[in-house]
Amino acid sequence: MTTARIQKCSTPVFKVAVAIFCLGLSLCLQFMMRASVEESSLPGQKGASDTSRPWVRGSISFQRSHHGPNTCNSKTKLAFINVHKASSGTIMQVIQRFGYLRKLSFVQHISKDVNGLYPDGLSKHEILMPPQGENYDILTYHTVYDRPNIVRLLTPDAKFVTILREPFKHFASAFAFYGYNKTINVTAPNQLEEFLENPGFYDNLTKRSPMLFPAKKPMAVDLGFSSDLFSPSLQMNKIGHITRKFIDKLSHEFDLVMMAEHIDESLVLLRRLMCWDLKDILYYKYSSNDHSSDYDTSNISQRLRDNHEKWDAVDYALYKYFNETMWKKISIEGKSFVEELAHFRDVELKLRVHCSSEYSALEPIVISETPWNSAFKIDSEYCTWLTTSHLCYYYLIKDRNRRYQAGSKGLIGNDTVSRDGVFFSPPYCSTECDKIKQECSLHEYVQHCYQEGLLRKSQSSSQKIKFLSVEGEFEALPLE
Repeated sequence: MTTARIQKCSTPVFKVAVAIFCLGLSLCLQFMMRASVEESSLPGQKGASDTSRPWVRGSISFQRSHHGPNTCNSKTKLAFINVHKASSGTIMQVIQRFGYLRKLSFVQHISKDVNGLYPDGLSKHEILMPPQGENYDILTYHTVYDRPNIVRLLTPDAKFVTILREPFKHFASAFAFYGYNKTINVTAPNQLEEFLENPGFYDNLTKRSPMLFPAKKPMAVDLGFSSDLFSPSLQMNKIGHITRKFIDKLSHEFDLVMMAEHIDESLVLLRRLMCWDLKDILYYKYSSNDHSSDYDTSNISQRLRDNHEKWDAVDYALYKYFNETMWKKISIEGKSFVEELAHFRDVELKLRVHCSSEYSALEPIVISETPWNSAFKIDSEYCTWLTTSHLCYYYLIKDRNRRYQAGSKGLIGNDTVSRDGVFFSPPYCSTECDKIKQECSLHEYVQHCYQEGLLRKSQSSSQKIKFLSVEGEFEALPLE
């Protein structure tokens, strides 16, 4: 290169151009490295190449549309297909709280208990409570997946969600909870192992009891899989084809399939799907109906586990597909999902400690605004609705609906508040008084009456109710 050319390349303009090019190249490399680190930090991923994971493309715009409740409109039309023994009670309670506090309309049986819609109650109009308004908003109680009838009840805009559990853990829990050992008279020292030695034989015995929950493909059955599709002589390739067709159908019809083993991740995905606030998905595990610990499965041999997988191939294929699908969804969400999950768990720990204490005497915890939640307080009222059981919610929701249908409105004055200690009675409740008294605490019930506009602010808790002003003096009520 000549001296003239060297001098020309050393001009200020050329130096600026080179600097800009280097800066751009540096930023590009940093972005690529950051994306690689963020993707590899997500749990559940096996480091597959981008060519085998096309769902990663277009993730930036998808993230932006799900950052927080201020960026989209909250959705209220929701069908949660409640799969038995899959931590569905936790999800159901979260959904009940969301709908109850917003006075949304739930699909409920007109007279039976919380399981009254199972298995095929949606097809019978006459057994459903009328909606509070023109349409129902939420389905969350046990029923077999029946999309045409659900769409008819909730409108086609409803989001469809369900939850699955690792099939062997699911089987162990159901085996104990439904008492298979008594029904099929297994007397061996380890009843679970005895069943797994010949699951087909024992399953035929369970079919003698029509009320017994199915031991084979129970999750698929809850999701609408018909046992009539399989005959005893059906070949394995035919079974595989039917199973793949069933899974493909569900993958197109469900907006989200959650995993019981990853409940926190599942709830964050639910929040983003529905554009809810973080405070809407926080949960408090007040009890557990998981009976899998009734049997020690740690020493179950791999041979017996393989027996179960081969025998119950449909549920294993179902779980494998949607577990992988859930992690794909999380991969799309990117770094913001990891940050939100950490924030969710941090807030959940705080509320768990706070709401387990004598929280009425504690100062509220203030949760500051973040990209995923507006500012809110964890106070006594929030703790009340957080810890209310799903059975209490069920009857409070039904009580509200019956009052709505009867057209009952208005405050109940101090002079009509019960003086005989029988607070669980009209005019405070409708026809659900006995059930509410059985499933709800007095505090929860008084909060409900206040929520419904039946009590004044001065009567809004069980503590305040006990000291109502009577003729200028405070008098204690002999409440139960």
